[in-house]
Amino acid sequence: MAQNRVYLSVASNIQPEANILRAMTELKPFCQLKAVSRCFVTDAIPAPGQPPTKDLPYYINCVVLVETEYEATSFKFDVLRSLETKLGRVRTADKYAPRTLDLDILLFNDAVIQAENVVIPDPDIKKRWFLAQGILDITPDLSLPDDVQPLQVYLQPLLDNLAATNQTFTEDQTLREKILAIA
Repeated sequence: MAQNRVYLSVASNIQPEANILRAMTELKPFCQLKAVSRCFVTDAIPAPGQPPTKDLPYYINCVVLVETEYEATSFKFDVLRSLETKLGRVRTADKYAPRTLDLDILLFNDAVIQAENVVIPDPDIKKRWFLAQGILDITPDLSLPDDVQPLQVYLQPLLDNLAATNQTFTEDQTLREKILAIA
């Protein structure tokens, strides 16, 4: 079977180090890890209309490149959502609630998918600096399959906005090394 190249967003803000490592271990039977971006430690994104706050638990976000035989919809619902549930994620109406694990398909080969429950490329790539930066850490010259411009074009305005709102981030190099060791 053909191997599909998938960029995944991996994030957590409930015991993030432990949950991200466990997720990467649990994913091994379903895909092969090819690359890992930097692991960004960031403030939680507030709900729309809410000011940024340090009161919410911090997130760790990274992007991983995997290869899998699964197709996009099956990978999302049979593998990723099942794993989120197994690791204690409870989906609620609050899309900004803390979570043990958040796994999202950002890119799937060069596919453009607009289905009821699957949108690829993930529109958040152009909205969240850590997603764009994570992809570019792995593939610096990447362009999204539905866009002629390089992804790099979208990153700088996102970083400028980050600076304008006085948000900060750090990197967890140790976690990245532990993820790479799982491969």
